[in-house]
Amino acid sequence: MITFKGIPKFMANIVFIKMMEVFAMSNTILSGFRVFSPGAAPLIASLCRICQVQQTVDQMVQWRETARLTPGQIVEALIINILCDRRPLWKMEQFFYEIDLSLLYGKEITPDHLNDDILGRCLDKIAEIDLNKLVSQIGLQALLAHSLSLRVLHIDTTSISVEGEYANQSEDDKFLIDKGHSKDHRADLKQFKIGLASQEQGMICGGQLLSGHESDKSWNPQMIEDMFTFFQSKGQDGTIFVIDSAGISGKTLATWQEKKLKIISRFPETFNLATEVKLQAWQENIWNEIGKIAAGKDGSIYKSRSFLVEVEGTPVRLIVAHSTALEELKIHTLQKKVDKQGNKLEKEAKAVMKTSFACEADAQTALGAFLNAHKDSPYEISGQVIHQQKAKHGRRGRPKASEEPELISTYIVHLEIGRLIQERYDQLLQLESTFVLVTTLPESSHSDESVLCEYKNQNSIENRFRFIKQPAYLGPVYLKNPQRVKALGYVFILALMIGSYLEYRIRSAMEKENEVLILPGKKKVSQPSLNTMMEFFDTLKVARIRVGENIIRQWPENVDPQAIKLIRWAGFVPDIYLTGLSGNVA
Repeated sequence: MITFKGIPKFMANIVFIKMMEVFAMSNTILSGFRVFSPGAAPLIASLCRICQVQQTVDQMVQWRETARLTPGQIVEALIINILCDRRPLWKMEQFFYEIDLSLLYGKEITPDHLNDDILGRCLDKIAEIDLNKLVSQIGLQALLAHSLSLRVLHIDTTSISVEGEYANQSEDDKFLIDKGHSKDHRADLKQFKIGLASQEQGMICGGQLLSGHESDKSWNPQMIEDMFTFFQSKGQDGTIFVIDSAGISGKTLATWQEKKLKIISRFPETFNLATEVKLQAWQENIWNEIGKIAAGKDGSIYKSRSFLVEVEGTPVRLIVAHSTALEELKIHTLQKKVDKQGNKLEKEAKAVMKTSFACEADAQTALGAFLNAHKDSPYEISGQVIHQQKAKHGRRGRPKASEEPELISTYIVHLEIGRLIQERYDQLLQLESTFVLVTTLPESSHSDESVLCEYKNQNSIENRFRFIKQPAYLGPVYLKNPQRVKALGYVFILALMIGSYLEYRIRSAMEKENEVLILPGKKKVSQPSLNTMMEFFDTLKVARIRVGENIIRQWPENVDPQAIKLIRWAGFVPDIYLTGLSGNVA
């Protein structure tokens, strides 16, 4: 292996060119000249080794010993493709033609070794193992390798829509691709769901694939207990679980209190108790002023009020939280809502006033029913019953001059929709600009502010879903049967995990060194997204030449200096692209 260690970059370029000239002049045979576009592949492969992806998969999957690549190495290749390619899982061999596979695996590997047949059979084998355990095991190893804690776990789900009929599925299968509540608003397509767990820095450390029809209400409690049991068995105890409100019920709260699980969630508005504690908080008007919990001059200001209550017999703590940002948002939406209510009220009143009643009692009943139905309306409503007499002749046709008409009494309801009642409008705004959290944590050890901060960090897992929602082009090899889709879904979870660590390492280094990336238009960013990082890595090119038994790899002269910085911020030295993965941690 010939490299240029210890030579300045500008000199290395000159040396490389001169060597090429010398070899050519001396008739030395040059073979295998290629220019590769590695992107972030060496970094992702290195992170997979640090998190023991290959090792863990190979220990759990039965595979042919004569195969060129192990199942762990194939999973690693899929992870590289998912994270690096703008159209992942589409024309895989073409993608790997741009990757120096021998650099990644330390042996001669060609794209043919990653053909559809091999990938499909590998997915079939992976589908046979305990995939929940696989993801949790790798997640724990990744946390330990980065000295990160499991103090808090955020849990949530998203849906992935797919095309196809999947008619061979059995209702007895634990994993079904079928229709359900689509979170990406594609009710016309079948789907499966992915549930993720991430710790407080946003690192994915667990995940499950779910049937398309499975509800968060049933999955959230089960996921909490599975994660609690697994991490407790590994000596990780005392974790706080932050979950979606769909998992909250009287039964689940009772179970969690009994098992002493630490839970934080949004308290569902479907409980009448949510409105009751909001009203009580505003009536008493005794607040704990929290202030800002996020950086930035436009950050929302919070205040809170705690209540110890019982939910279906289980004692819990409810925290009413008010947000200035939420109030500002609701001022606009509430006005539209109130205007809409006013228009609806006018239409309903006109319908009532068109009706005539034969007796006063019936009219009074109709008036009372209308007023009672709209007693909580933000508008003033008044009404009365009006007696009317109409002349009616006893026969058809033109009456005679001497014929006296009969006077018929009728009663109508007259309604007036008045002004908007400011007090009620203010109360509606108060209710709209507050939300309620439920927790099993005592106030003595966890203040309102700490509970609120942990809950607001739930967006860390939602940010991960943004990446997984990007299009993935699934060819026939992946869609052959639901079990392959299931295995592939878990590979997606592992890819998210590795991507989250790459993003974390780079962001942490940039913050420590007070560095920024310069984007087009000279825009500076100190917390770049994973996609932004990938765009810089996409610019990287590496030339490789085989000279006899030796291989020479070299950067081009115009390599992007910011891409090189990103490699170092990720914790590696640039030589990882030239000499291989071993021993190249910065």
